[in-house]
Amino acid sequence: MVSGMESTDARADDVDPAARLRDLERVEALPYVVYPKTPWWFMPAMGAYMGGIVASYELFGRFHNLLQLGVLVVLTAFLGAVVTAVKSRYGAFPALSRNAPPEIRGAYRRAFTGLAVVAVVVAAVWLWAGPGTAGIVMFVLITGGDVLYEAHYATAASQARVRLGIDAA
Repeated sequence: MVSGMESTDARADDVDPAARLRDLERVEALPYVVYPKTPWWFMPAMGAYMGGIVASYELFGRFHNLLQLGVLVVLTAFLGAVVTAVKSRYGAFPALSRNAPPEIRGAYRRAFTGLAVVAVVVAAVWLWAGPGTAGIVMFVLITGGDVLYEAHYATAASQARVRLGIDAA
């Protein structure tokens, strides 16, 4: 009987489990640490999206709820277009999971902490100056925060590549 599988002279005793686990960790890390540069327009696009949602509440009560709903539908379509454009560039998005390298999980924790701070600041501005001004503040904070996150993520990805022996070229 002929097998379609390739045969090797390796025996079970020759396989180093630690090396196999390291290979698996390296493969799991690839989508997180080898990726194209984020397009320049992504950060302001996310700021515009988030700021637009907050600012749309300025319309609530002044005009008609349907106008605000229309703005939210347009913003959602805008987000869909941005995500589609970025996904086509990356091929796939890395998931927020335990499979991410520890360096990347640190970048995620820092980003979520930053988002909590942004939420508190925007809520305070909303209460003080209204949703229109809060939308502008949201745009600035999200755009700036995304720029900081990109820099931190790049550093974390570089550290993970070095630790795992992954060539980014």
